[in-house]
Formats: sequence, structure tokens, C-alpha cells
Amino acid sequence: MKLSLILFSIICLLGCYDKPDNRFYTEDGRFKVSLPTNPVVKNVIVNSNYGNILFSTYFSKKSETEKYYASSSVYDYSVKNNEDKKLLLENSKNYLLNQFEIDITEERDTVINQYFGNIFRASGSNFFIEILQLIDNNRVFQVGIMKNDVAPSEKDFLDLINSFEIVKPIYR
Repeated sequence: MKLSLILFSIICLLGCYDKPDNRFYTEDGRFKVSLPTNPVVKNVIVNSNYGNILFSTYFSKKSETEKYYASSSVYDYSVKNNEDKKLLLENSKNYLLNQFEIDITEERDTVINQYFGNIFRASGSNFFIEILQLIDNNRVFQVGIMKNDVAPSEKDFLDLINSFEIVKPIYR
């Protein structure tokens, strides 16, 4: 009887044990995501038609030809409606396209966990990128994969975006 109770207790403990969350987390960026290595962080302020943008980027190198990318862009702009959201997403996407000198090859709107956004693919000479963008008020999130020579695999991209989570701010 005691052995049964002990075994039952062990099984319950193992079943109730939560796995640690090993995703990269940034409180300032307000997101979690699985990246292959600890990212290099870069913060810049960019001027745009929509006011100043605090643009925080996170690059994680999987190999010499493949990088994972995440960003959080906070616009100094008051979002009033869905048209404003579309404008900020478009502005953020165009900034990225201009930085890498690439062109859109495919694009579609999406909604994930009630956040409006889009997914796009772009390419340039021997450079490919696939990005998910989501917007929460005046903050645009981007997460994606950049590769040389070949497009990112669908499985790698889905694994990445499925690991992405927007974190609500902590008020102190």
C-alpha cells in the first residue's frame, strides 16, 4: 500500500512539473521567442513620418548563412483604428526592406492571438527573409529568419513563430 502511494505521488509530481521556459525573454521588448543562441541586441531611435521610433533588434546566428531575427518597434504615434495599425506595419516592413535592399515576393495578412499582422517573404541577390509582423497599440513586433542562398524552411519558420509570445507589460 505504501509503495502504491509513493508511486502515485511520484507520477503526480512528474505530471504536474512544468518544464522551464527556455525562450529568450525581453521585458523591454515585451516578448518571448526561441532563438538558436543568445542574441546580439541593438537599440536605435529612428525618425519616421509617424514620429520617433525606438527600434530594438535581436539577432541570433544559427550558422554563417542563417540568422534569426526579432524586433520590437515602439512608435511615438497614437493608434486610433485599424488603418493606423496597417500604416505602422507597412512603415516597419518598408524600413526592413530598405535596410536589406530586398523586395517582397509574397505577403498575407494574419491574426494571431487577437493581434493583427502579416507574414511576408522577401529576397534580394542570394538573400532570403521570412517575417511575421504583429501589432499591439503603437508597438510592432517582427520575428523571422534570414538566409543566404536558399529560402528559410517552412518548418523552421513555423517553429519560430509558434514559439513567439507577446508579453503584456508589468506595471510596478
